[in-house]
Amino acid sequence: MGINGNGEGGVSGYPRVLRGPIINAEAKILAVTDIVDAICRYRVYRPATGMEEVADELTVNRGSKYDRRACDAALTHLMEKRFWFE
Repeated sequence: MGINGNGEGGVSGYPRVLRGPIINAEAKILAVTDIVDAICRYRVYRPATGMEEVADELTVNRGSKYDRRACDAALTHLMEKRFWFE
């Protein structure tokens, strides 16, 4: 699910193709937490990965797939908990 934080470009808000300000803040935050969980947890088709991959995903897709403010908050929290990167 792509969620564009500024209401421009990209398909978002599946299945109703909602964009930007129409999508509530809680949904934008959940989209970011969902991707963090998906990347960090073991899956039968791949091993769990670390917080470095989470940081990369959020940084690369900040403002396009995920809301900028939700990504910034998640990245700030991850940096404060630097033990995850060790």
